This record gives sequence, C-alpha cells and structure tokens, in this order.
Amino acid sequence: MANDATLSTVGKVRANFKVGGCLLSTDFYVIDKLTQDVILGVNFFERSGALLDYKRKRLMLYDGTVCVPLVTAIDPTRAVCMTLRTRIPARHEALIPVSLPRESVSCTGVTETLP
Repeated sequence: MANDATLSTVGKVRANFKVGGCLLSTDFYVIDKLTQDVILGVNFFERSGALLDYKRKRLMLYDGTVCVPLVTAIDPTRAVCMTLRTRIPARHEALIPVSLPRESVSCTGVTETLP
C-alpha cells in the first residue's frame, strides 16, 4: 500500500461486472480493508487491451468496443476545495486547509484524490 502497510488477501472469486453496459467476467482477490470497492489489475487490462486516454478522459477496452469515462461524478454538496496549493508526497498523509460546501453541516472529514 502507499503507506507501506501490508494488504491481507481474504480469498479469490470469479465475478461478473458491467463496464460501459458490457457484461464482463474476471477473477478478483478479496482484500481486507481496501479503500476502493474494486480495483481492476494489470492482468485484466492486458487481456482486454485496455487503453487509457487521459486527453479525452476515457478508458477503452476490446479495441474500443467498450468505452467509459474516467471522470468520477462529483456531488457538489459533498465536495471540498483546497484553499492553498498543496503537494502531498507519496506514502504520506497531510492536514490541508479546505473550504466546505455552503450546505455542509459537518466540519471534519476524510477525502481522497479523484483519478
């Protein structure tokens, strides 16, 4: 992991999932305390011929048969904005000043970067 912690593999499962309306199947390792619901690995990307197009912000699979946006939908009622430009080195955590949405009732939280 980014903080040098060890990942605990609980098991392995073959599962179906949808990407861009296309039903696919692959093996997934079940990881204890993973921050993301699913992470597709190098084996899947190689087998599907994945192409990451950062200029157009999209992922294409199977020679363009499947095309999905890379940009995560942002809920403006929950998004925070940094008030100072901050660089966080790899394998580090940081407290950073942010401005909260107007409708926010919370004053603390945890955030992650978007892809």
